[in-house]
Amino acid sequence: MLMKNLLVIDTDEVPHRDRFDVWRDAFSSFQDVVVEPASRMDFSASCRNLAVRDTMFGVYKTSARRILRTPLHRSRHDIDHLVVRVGLSCDIRGRQRDQDYHLGTGGIGITTFAYGYEEVHTAGSYVVAVLPRSSLPNFADDGSPRLLGGVRAALLRDVLISLSSSLTETTDEDLLIFEDVFRRVLESILQSKDGPGVADDLRLKRVDEILHSEMGSSRLTAARVCELAGVSRTTLYRLFRERGGVERHLTGLRLDLIRQDLRAPVLSTCSISRIAENRGMHNASAFNRAFQRRFGCTPSDVRQGAGVRRAGTRESDLGVDAPGSFIRLLRART
Repeated sequence: MLMKNLLVIDTDEVPHRDRFDVWRDAFSSFQDVVVEPASRMDFSASCRNLAVRDTMFGVYKTSARRILRTPLHRSRHDIDHLVVRVGLSCDIRGRQRDQDYHLGTGGIGITTFAYGYEEVHTAGSYVVAVLPRSSLPNFADDGSPRLLGGVRAALLRDVLISLSSSLTETTDEDLLIFEDVFRRVLESILQSKDGPGVADDLRLKRVDEILHSEMGSSRLTAARVCELAGVSRTTLYRLFRERGGVERHLTGLRLDLIRQDLRAPVLSTCSISRIAENRGMHNASAFNRAFQRRFGCTPSDVRQGAGVRRAGTRESDLGVDAPGSFIRLLRART
């Protein structure tokens, strides 16, 4: 079941002259990959990525390279994901939000796709987990990179390393357990002393309940949320500032749930327009534009499903966000 959400890229499956191009093209709409021309013939890289519920787990092994995520890349995709990485045998030095960071072998750190970055990677491997920040409703930060330490960070590292060694052999049931344990440990770290105050936790929980319970109403605006939650516009803006505002967050939440509904067998006979209306998107044209802008595909594409992409099939051949691409997997739900 979960294997349909698997993305495998292995440059060893293509001729030497094409290896770097295949890897670069796989991520070109998301970030730039830079390697010195003299090193391209020797370039080697592989990755296995698997989407489990809201989380995408991946294991990467690559030659040395530099990667950049620019404002142009960010404008192509509305992505606000946290990136949790453990260095297995590589050294990563980067800069994001005017802060430098260094992730060495055995280190564990968090960055985000919401802001641009530049990183230099040595040859080696690392394991990564990527999940939408919106799936952590009680967590808010300024998007700055952070390195983790302490007992809980060590536990989180052990969970990811354990999963990396058996990513494609583990049963679906075990994968779901892994994802649940990972999320619980991560939340315990993020919601510790560095997280929002108790009062904000309660307000966010209340707003989150309202967003889900009133999801189908076209009248659910920021003003209406303030009224139902009993908070001021200033407070609501502060709570959702790092998520682009409550209305943008609500639109993203609606689209994510619609995408999930489109893949649900029990709703296979329900029209796409009805599914959208049930989630509060009553303007068909606006819905289709927003859906394609967020996911890079049509609602019908999602309903038809996607396959597994392997090296040798370039993203440029399939379309920027074609079935099996990195971005599509990042959006996947199980």
